[in-house]
Amino acid sequence: MYRSLLCLALLTSAGALTGCAPPEEDDGVRTAEAAALPTLYTFFATDNMGGTDASQCLEATDSGGNQVTKHAAPYGTFSDHIVIATNSRPGGCQQAFAIYDPGHRLDQASFGFVWGVQDGGDSGQCQYKDQQHDFEMGYHAIPIVHDLADLHLDNRLDLTNWSQPVRLDMDNRPGGCRAQFVVTGNSNVALETQLSPLNFTYPGFLACTRQTQMVAKVGRNSDFLIDTDDRSAGCQELFRLVDAPAN
Repeated sequence: MYRSLLCLALLTSAGALTGCAPPEEDDGVRTAEAAALPTLYTFFATDNMGGTDASQCLEATDSGGNQVTKHAAPYGTFSDHIVIATNSRPGGCQQAFAIYDPGHRLDQASFGFVWGVQDGGDSGQCQYKDQQHDFEMGYHAIPIVHDLADLHLDNRLDLTNWSQPVRLDMDNRPGGCRAQFVVTGNSNVALETQLSPLNFTYPGFLACTRQTQMVAKVGRNSDFLIDTDDRSAGCQELFRLVDAPAN
């Protein structure tokens, strides 16, 4: 404290003074602030339809080689990459989202996405319903929880407190599936998506339209189309929460 007062006195009388830089922010404070920021969670797995070819849904694996279906993306950090390579092989993939917000930064905000079929496309690629499955198109709210236990991370398929899962089974039927992310309410947090084909040569690059980074924030939605069909390679998705850009 005395050093700060001395620096202030000398600065007012003699201008800039070497050795009187402002004190550094405490590492503990920065750590606590980071821990209070929201984390985006993504779920990605095969659709459990029975007989599904799992190679269409390329999930990350842990050190033991086990498939990891639930992925954490700390604030400002992209999620583990998700590769969608659906085609005419049996079955498809499923996807869901959730947000963990321990610092209540998003209490006045809502996040969600609209899942649907491309105009003129076959909707069976984006939805399916029977006694065991309920993959529907339409608006899906992304739940925001304050207790990490609510996301059941120890159970790879338990989607309690997650968004309703959607089905991705884009194949040679007409069209593909379209997603539009929406942020409403009062929030300076945005949801960013990075979408890119794994093969940039024709026709592989057609697997994903709008191959770019897209940001959904209050007043502006993001919209993209996935139509992998039997094209070479597949489509890679990355997601993260970030400060909303000014424009």
